[in-house]
Amino acid sequence: MNRISLATEFKNSLKKERIYYESDHSDEFLDKIIKDMEHINIYYIYSNKASNSIKFWGEDAVIIWDLNYWKLFQKYLLQVENCKRFNKNLIQGIIGIISEFISDKYKSIPEISMFVKQISDIYGVKIQVSYDDCINLQDVVEKGKLFSLFHEIGHLEYHKQNNELVKVCEELVRDMFCSIANKDLSSLGEWAVLGRKSVLHIKYNKNEELLDEITADTFAVMNMVNYFKNSDNKSNFQLACECAIAIEYLSAFQVMFNAVNEAWDAHYPEMKLRFPVRKHKIDSYINELAVARDGLCGQLLVIIIQRMFYLDKNECKRLWDCIDDNHVDNSDIISCLADDEFICTAIEDAFS
Repeated sequence: MNRISLATEFKNSLKKERIYYESDHSDEFLDKIIKDMEHINIYYIYSNKASNSIKFWGEDAVIIWDLNYWKLFQKYLLQVENCKRFNKNLIQGIIGIISEFISDKYKSIPEISMFVKQISDIYGVKIQVSYDDCINLQDVVEKGKLFSLFHEIGHLEYHKQNNELVKVCEELVRDMFCSIANKDLSSLGEWAVLGRKSVLHIKYNKNEELLDEITADTFAVMNMVNYFKNSDNKSNFQLACECAIAIEYLSAFQVMFNAVNEAWDAHYPEMKLRFPVRKHKIDSYINELAVARDGLCGQLLVIIIQRMFYLDKNECKRLWDCIDDNHVDNSDIISCLADDEFICTAIEDAFS
């Protein structure tokens, strides 16, 4: 199917999904990258779902690039920088940003939207830094976009099953997960059980979706490194740090964002139709995916970066130190905003 007819069919299908809104804007950075990729079709949207994805029609596919997701990620990074620079409470700062997103997402339900907006108004931290003045954050966003683009292309190639690099990535993932012993999972703490579950699922081919996601991550980091490998005026170590930090920031944000979104979406019928509030369990796959991608596969991605940039032993140690220095612990945000008891109480209070 040619690009014009594919785009038309795609737009018609999205009309049935009211969370999507076609955007009049595109992404200049992304446009420069994909201009020579003839087989890549990207459709820019702005949605209250804030999620990038890929849709298939037989052998054809379109990458859905949600500008709202990147707007939120950019704001998240600005808040991290803001709280570091002015010694503000980072947990409150991020809770304020995500609460504001939830409020906007459910604006069709005024009672919920107004109630959640109060959380942002009360606990939010004013951002005093400008994105234009934060060159380092601009670099993180651009490299995060590149990683995400290649991740979605990885899904596309995995679906086709005829890309040699994807096959190599899949074997790398299988080899790594098959080599993980129970003692290696101790660092995951309370998530060790889910970590073991994901290991067994990959080892015995019991979760194709999980394998697809992790293979796409591995494919993405390899293409990302190749894209920057011959960059001028930067050392391999500097490029390795920039790539690893971007993935670290994006991964921490994605895990938190998915958990909060999933928790609130589970209560949508109760909010929209005023059904009696009941407790829900977050889909275990959400947590398993977070553990597998962030806790286990994350280490593989860093190792790939180290080897493809030819880092020596000392540089490898410095790289890990750099990643640790830029790690953002979002566990308290998840414990607060994704807590089912909190959500149930919030819904009841909003309608009382």
